[in-house]
Amino acid sequence: MDDRYDPNFKAEQSFLKETGEGARESAVRYGYPGSIRVDAYEYRQDGTLCVYDLKTGKAGLSDRRAEFLANAAKLGFGPVRRILVIEVRPKQ
Repeated sequence: MDDRYDPNFKAEQSFLKETGEGARESAVRYGYPGSIRVDAYEYRQDGTLCVYDLKTGKAGLSDRRAEFLANAAKLGFGPVRRILVIEVRPKQ
């Protein structure tokens, strides 16, 4: 299987940062007003949604940013049991 076509693992997807009541799909095009860009995410069959946030500078992943990423990404999937937002730093 070629992972580039796995619908449960995606990179560089934009989602609406804030969605109204009853929103079902929050994925939008890059640069859409009010959107937030997720570096990568993976939806696992056990209902876990892993959101990966790549960091290359000194700034870390704030709680507020993690909450935005989690809330935006979860709307594009079926039932989500838990969400893990993970800061990823390349090793120097």
